[in-house]
Amino acid sequence: MSNGDIFVGEIIGTAILILFGAGVCAAVTLRYSKARASGWITGMWGKGWVYLLGQPVGAMLGAVLTYLVYLAQFQANVRTRGTTEGTVDEPTPTPTLCIFSTVPEIRNPSANLIKEILAAIALVLPILAFGLTEGLGESGTTALIVSLLVVGIGLSLGGPTGYAIKPARDLGPRIVHTFLPIPNTF
Repeated sequence: MSNGDIFVGEIIGTAILILFGAGVCAAVTLRYSKARASGWITGMWGKGWVYLLGQPVGAMLGAVLTYLVYLAQFQANVRTRGTTEGTVDEPTPTPTLCIFSTVPEIRNPSANLIKEILAAIALVLPILAFGLTEGLGESGTTALIVSLLVVGIGLSLGGPTGYAIKPARDLGPRIVHTFLPIPNTF
């Protein structure tokens, strides 16, 4: 390996390490972070169009399945006093968009876009590197490493908006949420 390769590798690796490490600290510390106080626990280019189409469809299917699994709870989310439907525990129904899509704690489109782009890069770069690592895929550890990577991204970068990590994760379910007969779609 050349000195230049080592230098660039150290820059990227250390930047990601600090991004994740400092991101976890910021996520659990900052007042308006969704993860404040550990609120959660913490050949391809030629077929690119197949991935780009398949991911949003899969995301939409997942959103529909979520709706079906929680149908009774969605219906119960609209009860008002004096009726037999829904819940009376809360004075107003709970918003439901945040179940399906990311909803930022602080509405700052530029900052939120930058955060989602960085999270996507933090996901894609290591996965590309895993593909270059001989034998890693054959050993079966790639799935575990990617899973831990997603958890790390969520814990460190999910505070401002939740974490979609990629557009299909947010857009597909957001579209489904718009068209399903879900009460309180705000």
